[in-house]
Amino acid sequence: MSRRTLAGVSAAALVAITLVVPMLAGSTSAAPPAHPRVAAPDGSFALTGAKAEAFKLPADVVKVDTFSNSSGGTSTRYQQMVDGASVIGGQITVVRDAAGTATAVVGAHFENVEAKNSVKLTGKQIRQDVQSRVGARGSWSTDLRLDPRTGRLVYAVDSIRTDSRPVRWIDAATGEVRNAYNGLAEGEGVGVKGDTKQFATT
Repeated sequence: MSRRTLAGVSAAALVAITLVVPMLAGSTSAAPPAHPRVAAPDGSFALTGAKAEAFKLPADVVKVDTFSNSSGGTSTRYQQMVDGASVIGGQITVVRDAAGTATAVVGAHFENVEAKNSVKLTGKQIRQDVQSRVGARGSWSTDLRLDPRTGRLVYAVDSIRTDSRPVRWIDAATGEVRNAYNGLAEGEGVGVKGDTKQFATT
């Protein structure tokens, strides 16, 4: 690829191209069908070229935000929602050029996800309980989330502090602590195979 060609590719598109290379291993050079209807696969994915252009957003995602890039294009982020809860790890980013054509689609989407429990506790109750355990200082947020691995609705309770960021996933039905970690020192997400991945953020 020439330097001139590289200059016209956005950073987000380059990331998507890098991610998708292993998926294309063993593919032939035959051109794909014209305008194939590409739905979101189950789990993590990265699409470019004709597949990105033909990608159709799933019905259960909502727009979160749009960012403009230096080449006149945009990057729009979408969140998967189920039963009023945001699906953990279920985000899709669509990169479009100045003409509005999708050039890259990266993220994750989980098919046939449904809640296996119901909300029996309020966010206020959950936050008060967490504060009694870790202290009330910091800037707090409490969001209803759905864990695609277990199908459990949980409240993600997050306290941003100068020296730490205690995060708790609390079962919305039972109040049980499903996960606990320090968001400043470590992170957690859903991997390609639907398994939990932990990584250091120091």
